[in-house]
This record gives sequence, C-alpha cells and structure tokens, in this order.
Amino acid sequence: HKYEGRDKRFLDPKIHESSDVRISHRGQGHIMRYLSNYVLADARYTEKGRNCQTFAADLYALLSGTDTQPTTLVCKAFYKDETKSFIYTPTEMREFRQ
Repeated sequence: HKYEGRDKRFLDPKIHESSDVRISHRGQGHIMRYLSNYVLADARYTEKGRNCQTFAADLYALLSGTDTQPTTLVCKAFYKDETKSFIYTPTEMREFRQ
C-alpha cells in the first residue's frame, strides 16, 4: 500500500475489524452531529479512559452496530462503552450520568 512502510504515514497498520456501515442516519451532517455530541459530552483525555483508541472503538461500534473494544490491554481493562454519547445531546448525557 502506498501509505505503508518505514518512510510512510503508517509503519505497520493492523486491521482488527471491518464491517459495513449499518447506521441509518449516516450523512455528513449526521456524522458531524454525532462527533460534536461525543466531544461535548465529555472532552477529557485520559490514557486509561478516554483517548483515541476508545474513541475509535465507540465510533466503530456506532457505525457498524457491533460490540467492539479497544485493542490494547490497558484500554481494554478500563474501557467503558460511550457509544450513546454520539446520539444524545450533551445535556441529555449529563442527565443520564446523574
């Protein structure tokens, strides 16, 4: 692949899962709303809890309709599914967490 290799963007990418997009509302506007909801619901970053791997797992689960988890052991150990953060407004998420 043109992006793989020592001097490229990805040294040695691994594809852990693959799936069709199964969510009905999947236009650009919908995706932007999902991303905004997710970030505004909780903008913290933590190595163990909310990071790029947990975000990727949550987004993949939303789009594919599958139950998935991050791939590293540390993230797996502390992972909490936050997929619902994409579909509810930040106000609604705060109500859920109370």
